[in-house]
Amino acid sequence: MSRVKLLYAVILWLALARAAHADKALVVGIDQYPRIPGANLKGCVNDARSMKQALERCGFQVRLVTNAGASRQGILDAFKAMATTCNPGERFAFVFAGHGTGPQPATILTYDSVKDTASMDITVEELNRAILSVPAASRVAFLDSCFSGAMARSIRRLGRVGMRSRFFKRAKDIVVARVNQQDSNDHLDVTGKVCYFAAARPNEEAQEDVFKGASHGIFSYFLSMELQPGSSWMALQGKVGASVSNHVADQQHPTLSPAFSSLPVFATSGPPAASSLSSNLWEIFNRDRVDRSRLEITMQPNTTSVRVNEEGFRFSTRVEDTGYLVIVEHGVSGRINLLFPRDGNVQSAYVLAGQTVSFPVDPDEECFANTQGHERVRAMLFSASDVPDRIIKAVLDSNGSGADAGSGYEDLVRRMKRDIVTRPVGQSIPPFYTSDIVFEVGP
Repeated sequence: MSRVKLLYAVILWLALARAAHADKALVVGIDQYPRIPGANLKGCVNDARSMKQALERCGFQVRLVTNAGASRQGILDAFKAMATTCNPGERFAFVFAGHGTGPQPATILTYDSVKDTASMDITVEELNRAILSVPAASRVAFLDSCFSGAMARSIRRLGRVGMRSRFFKRAKDIVVARVNQQDSNDHLDVTGKVCYFAAARPNEEAQEDVFKGASHGIFSYFLSMELQPGSSWMALQGKVGASVSNHVADQQHPTLSPAFSSLPVFATSGPPAASSLSSNLWEIFNRDRVDRSRLEITMQPNTTSVRVNEEGFRFSTRVEDTGYLVIVEHGVSGRINLLFPRDGNVQSAYVLAGQTVSFPVDPDEECFANTQGHERVRAMLFSASDVPDRIIKAVLDSNGSGADAGSGYEDLVRRMKRDIVTRPVGQSIPPFYTSDIVFEVGP
């Protein structure tokens, strides 16, 4: 055999070997819901195609299932097929873009779902079992749908042309949604074996919008551009979350299964990923690292909706690690308020393990909202002072007075985007923990 033929044979063998052991992905997009009048979407198939391309760039072999092929049985059969082709040493990814409903039960809607019953839906428990049935070294699920409609009114007030919710509410599904412990995806996987990266918190709606003349899920649009191996899940969540939050004025927040935040993208076990040496403050602000044994913010009453001028509420933040605590409120007026430290001094943000910070400080007082709208409260606990000091300054400056007066949320975003946090080679952003609550003030 000549050297040229031998070279071609080796290249062919390597290509076949690589194909035989490529990572696998199942990508589902559903725009059409023929058995649910008025439920059709416009951007889910576009999302599926863009996520297919993004996963292929990351080395995955992708099976694409859309619309009529994505019936309940069609999706379950696709999982069975993946279980026969994926090897235990490979990675597996699942993508779903379409309607979700919930929260009891939380389900994804299939092409043949019907209006008045969930019999053709796939529950998150069924979905999790199907993902676990695929033999793989790691399993990841990207969900661009939502499982609760609690925040619907405030999101619709945005009035953006082309925006549409990916939540379908059956009349019997009206429940009182809870505000506390909503910043986690642990409800999607009790086994801890699947990393879920979802478009929104359980009490928010995932939105789709028009980008460059085509409809896309806001989450999928930014995720498909940022998805690449090498960084940590937390860094990816920060980048995508920053873009999504900015696009919808802080009313949708992609969330990540907490146990996987420090791991490399596409890994669900193993050593932590190397952190980026630089990042703008806005991306850091939008990263989640949820660990309620270290930091937890709660609201009383435990509901996502309170009535304007009628129902009072309080916030409490429990800290179990010594560090620097910052609590920021994005109020219904659009103003960014620094709840802690009250004097704006980073040294006043220093807290001890076991400490609880409450707002209002007086236990006999409550907060009341005099305007309808959407509100978010975010707590962040840092082990070092420089990043919280920069966040405090950005918040105070965004609501400043005089010649450099700020304009609330939009100005906070602008200031944080231009503030680049860098570290010497070999050093990373100091560890931190976050906790969020999102609620609505209604009539």
